[in-house]
Amino acid sequence: VVESLNLGLETISCTVEDWNETQVNATVAGKDYEVKDGTYYIYSAKGLEEWRKEAAGSGTTNAKLMNDITLTENWGRVGKTNAKDTKNKDYTGTFEGNNHQINGLNIETSDGYIGFIASLGAEGKVQNLSIKVKSISSTSNGQVMGGIVGNVAAGASIENCTVVLETGNSIISNDGVETNISGFYAGGIAGKCLGTIKNCTVLASGDASIQAKNSVGGISGYLEGGIMENCQVSGVSLVAYFVSNGAQGDAAGIVGELKDNAQVIACSSANYKIACGNRAGGIAGRLNGKNIAIMGCYSVNGQINQEYEGQVLIQKAGGIVGESNGQATNNITACYSANLTMATEEGNKMGGIIGNNSATISACYTTATPAGGGTTVSDITYDTEGSAMNDALSAAEV
Repeated sequence: VVESLNLGLETISCTVEDWNETQVNATVAGKDYEVKDGTYYIYSAKGLEEWRKEAAGSGTTNAKLMNDITLTENWGRVGKTNAKDTKNKDYTGTFEGNNHQINGLNIETSDGYIGFIASLGAEGKVQNLSIKVKSISSTSNGQVMGGIVGNVAAGASIENCTVVLETGNSIISNDGVETNISGFYAGGIAGKCLGTIKNCTVLASGDASIQAKNSVGGISGYLEGGIMENCQVSGVSLVAYFVSNGAQGDAAGIVGELKDNAQVIACSSANYKIACGNRAGGIAGRLNGKNIAIMGCYSVNGQINQEYEGQVLIQKAGGIVGESNGQATNNITACYSANLTMATEEGNKMGGIIGNNSATISACYTTATPAGGGTTVSDITYDTEGSAMNDALSAAEV
């Protein structure tokens, strides 16, 4: 584009080249947001709130973040309040983070689905977004909560997202445990997922933690029929209750509980701590169904031995998986664990790959040495039947 300006003395010409979003940002200085072709281009916290109100009503309004944003107010809801909600809609639009960060996410609510987006419906997407969490909590029972999304439906996706858990400042006290995210199903990225989570990271330091009464994971509390791929977790404290009403208390570095047809591929956990999970693992707490696959994952420098209210209550502990329930169709392949510390209650089960096993394990490797009060038959797995499995384990290399 060439423009000319005649000042009477001479004509000055200039050429505008290399158009980019940085130049566009400069032209909208002072604006909170603008709407183009139905998409909100967001420049400030006020603009983000305007999108939230619109998306909470429509369920479909797309957004693109144009700047890093710091929130100072309690964040409201986008999506359904819970599974029985018929008045509100799952969010099925696209939130494009554009590689920017939202700082200071704080949510206090009585809703059941809780997250930056409470519920993500089929074809809904959140991508290229970083969120620094201050705290997330609920006063209701049956909460499903995550740093990015609470409940992820089949066909929905979260990709290339990062959650950073802050320490200090309004850390929630829940039954005496300080936590950044607490719920019935809780995860750094999502509470429950039936869709896809790829290329996501959760980072924490200090006393930052994720806590759940049923299932907790560094990435997601629960995964069923979906895919979790190339995700990493580091530095997180994970706490799961074992309660008398039947809640399972599953806790793991990546996902607390895996159900039918779930796949966890090329994921890793490091420098984490797990307390009070009935079933606890470096990657998954419990394989609870059929046709579940964990492939190419590793867990290092973890502590699966933390006390809760003065006791180690873990029942089954494994460097990769705490327990697989009764299905030989479940597979753990090409995984390894190293530099882990594990302990269970006296007389319970643990192993360097899996604590209590009915899955098919192949080409896995461990240098973890279970110790403490639990019963340990093998550093590889508690149940060691099957020469083919043992041959594969012995021959595996990191």
